[in-house]
Amino acid sequence: MKKSNFVLCALSIFAFGFMSCGPKIDLSNVKIEEKEFKCTSFVKVVEKSKTYESHTNEEIIEKASKEKHPRLFNVKEGSYKVAPFAIGAYEVTQELYKAVMEKNPSYMEQVVGDEFNSPLNPVENLSWFDAVAFCNELTKKVLEEKYCVYYSDEAKKTVYTKQDAKDEKLPYMDTRKKGYRLPTELEWEIAARGADQSAEAWNFKYAGSNDLDEVSANAGNSIVEFLFPVTSAAGKRKPNTIGLYDMSGNVAEWCWNEAEKEDGENESNNETFRACRGGSILGTNERYYSVYFRLFINPDTESLAGIRLVRSL
Repeated sequence: MKKSNFVLCALSIFAFGFMSCGPKIDLSNVKIEEKEFKCTSFVKVVEKSKTYESHTNEEIIEKASKEKHPRLFNVKEGSYKVAPFAIGAYEVTQELYKAVMEKNPSYMEQVVGDEFNSPLNPVENLSWFDAVAFCNELTKKVLEEKYCVYYSDEAKKTVYTKQDAKDEKLPYMDTRKKGYRLPTELEWEIAARGADQSAEAWNFKYAGSNDLDEVSANAGNSIVEFLFPVTSAAGKRKPNTIGLYDMSGNVAEWCWNEAEKEDGENESNNETFRACRGGSILGTNERYYSVYFRLFINPDTESLAGIRLVRSL
């Protein structure tokens, strides 16, 4: 090979590698300054782009309703192409949240105390804005700021901050970035159902079982302290079929957007209520913990809602 061709070839390979290079997607426990945080690992849900089908055919819905499954997806009928992603095996713990945000807003910390609460209980009592800011702050600490997913401006030049969350400023999402983020509602439901639409587990009422107590910390099986149900530490119940804990119950989980608005990028500047999935220990009806139940609440609400992290692959 002539020297000029060799150099050209080498430069092309280097350029391609540089252009396609992103942060390594580490599925193991999160580490910050050499400290490893328990119960922060990830599970690959969709490894290659995949299409999922939703049906609103009346016959299918009627049959599913008798089986206590309203439909294959509780979204509009159609085909949904889902890009590769991994999701946290556990809800974000109080320990990790405090290490990143320098505070623990959880009711369990404030009301229940150390006897029943622990650093591995899920963080809660935070708004959707707080959840978005946490994703960026964690990205800064573990990766670099350039990988942050959320921005405060439509041009996506200014990274969304804790102050933006305090000011309840609506964020924009850069879908190209590989940092930590919230799941879309569609990603959440795919993960909760076990990712395989042809498997029996897909039609379980709850995430991983038809037996609520088997997979869920809920109002019926939780310790009550000061007239308040107490959340469970991460990983105490049976996981679903792909190894995800507490997708049903414990704390509800903030999602980025509504399932029908899967483009995600600019939907956020529409001031609407946000989806919370999975139900919390405050749920008074079993359906609240089902894989299909959708709760929409104001994004500034601080309640028993927490975070489950996602990373695009």
